[in-house]
Amino acid sequence: MVTYRIISRYKELGDLESLHDGLEKSQLFITCNKCPLYDPKEILEKLKDDSFRFITATQQSRKDLTYRLQITLPSDVSKLRELVRIALTKGKYINSQWCKTSDAVWAACDSYKFEHTEYNQNAHKYMTSEIYLKFALNNKGQALLIVSAHPPRN
Repeated sequence: MVTYRIISRYKELGDLESLHDGLEKSQLFITCNKCPLYDPKEILEKLKDDSFRFITATQQSRKDLTYRLQITLPSDVSKLRELVRIALTKGKYINSQWCKTSDAVWAACDSYKFEHTEYNQNAHKYMTSEIYLKFALNNKGQALLIVSAHPPRN
């Protein structure tokens, strides 16, 4: 009996029999011959399409975007598009892994790390910070599921 649902386009479990809370972190990493799971060129092309959507797939990603990166969707969608573009063109692919988005719902995600420079109005200067971005394409490839987007956590 399957007790989980996969919302990402990538669905291959590899050596795993199923996805569940009891898995060790090391078991969640996806080893594949063709990583990242989602072709950066395909996503960059999709970013040009105004109908391509962004969905915050976790409560934490909504909080991170809003409070740590000052991005509120849908009004700041262009800023999020730009961060994804920077991650794919200038960032470093870290790994691919299974991420739980809610109860029994999972997504196979690619993780990137990149530097982002932005004017900080409180400090009155440009500041550069490292950003970690974890995402997946949804089942139909019509939306990018943002699972995590944040500066390094302390």
